[in-house]
Formats: sequence, structure tokens, C-alpha cells
Amino acid sequence: MKIKIIPKYDRDVFHKDKRVNIVVDLLLKDNTLLYKEIINVINNIFNFRDFSNHMQILNNLYAYPELSDKLGIYITSLWNIYSDGTNCSNLRGALLEKLVYKLLENKYVNDYESSISCYICINSWRSSKSVDVLYYIIAEEIGDSIECKVNPHRLEKSHIENLREIFIKSDKKIYPSIVSFSSRKALELKIKEFKIPIEPVQLYGSENLKEISIRSLLKSI
Repeated sequence: MKIKIIPKYDRDVFHKDKRVNIVVDLLLKDNTLLYKEIINVINNIFNFRDFSNHMQILNNLYAYPELSDKLGIYITSLWNIYSDGTNCSNLRGALLEKLVYKLLENKYVNDYESSISCYICINSWRSSKSVDVLYYIIAEEIGDSIECKVNPHRLEKSHIENLREIFIKSDKKIYPSIVSFSSRKALELKIKEFKIPIEPVQLYGSENLKEISIRSLLKSI
């Protein structure tokens, strides 16, 4: 099986943005209550005014020393994201995509290819849509193709069909997933609207997002 990645570069500037990467680095290591709070903010708050009001609430809730310093770093970086009205939506999306990309680095330790935002070519076939994150172990010919949606209201039927087709064309070796900052239940309810099978696509919501870094590809296939 011949695999080729065709990268898209239109979102590179957002994935490399310092504001995005500061928040991602914090989330990767965060096992405190703030992890869920910050994910809920990114998922549910869309404008600067609502962000400002909510940050005041979080400041009051987590005023004790163990969390206040970390919360301050979160707030500073997110403040700069939400005050950028032109790019806020793209930066929020890049937060999830870069977080998922970094989480998978913990799983892929052998010789692999990876990309954020790319088309996948398998032999002479090319995916109809790009995927947000791809990891692929060259020697073993197995990998992950992932669609990231901060909030599932932007998820479309074609995203699921694209992931399933990649899985089939790869002889069931590039395993499909959808990841969201919303709950897994919210993803399930959105997908139910499409009235199509979800298998073998696996869903990761806010409550199990980090599990994507430890799921065994061999067991999945």
C-alpha cells in the first residue's frame, strides 16, 4: 500500500501561533480542575465580552495559590486570542488540532509521518476532504486519521464519510476518529442527525480526549 500526504498550509500560521502553543502546552500537562474549565471556555465562549465576564468568575473560584498562577497564564494567552476578533475562531480551532497532534506524539515513537491538515492519497485514490490530523507508521502501515471539531455543530456528514472511506481504502489500517471539546454525548447526538452508521469511527469528547494518546492501534484494527 502506497501512502502519500498532501499537506495544506492555509492554517499553519494559527498552529504556530505563540498564544495557541502556550495554552496547548499547559493543557497537555494539566491534571487539575482547570483543565476541564479551560476546555469548556474554548468550547462554549465565542466572543471577547463573554470571555471577559467568565474569566472574572474563574478568578473568583480559583483564587487559591495552587491554581491562581496557572490560571493567570491561561487567562493571559486566551485573552489575547479572544481579543483578536478577526482570527479568534481560527485560533480556537487550532488549539484543538494542535493539542490532538501533540497528544499523538506520545503514542508514535517509531518511524512515522504526520501532518496537521492534509489530504491522504492511498495508491491512486485521494481523499475527498482533508483531515485535521494524520499520523502514520510507515513500516507497519497503520495510523490515525482525525477530524477535530471544537464544537460539533460544525460537524458534517461528509466528514464522517471521508474518514470511513480512508479506513476502507487503507485496508482498515488508518483508523478514524472525531475529537471535540464538547462531550462525547454531544458528538453522538449530532451524528445521530445524519442517520448514517458511525462505525468504525471512534469519538473523543472533553471527558476522554486524552485517551487518544494511549489507544492501541493494533487492538482497534
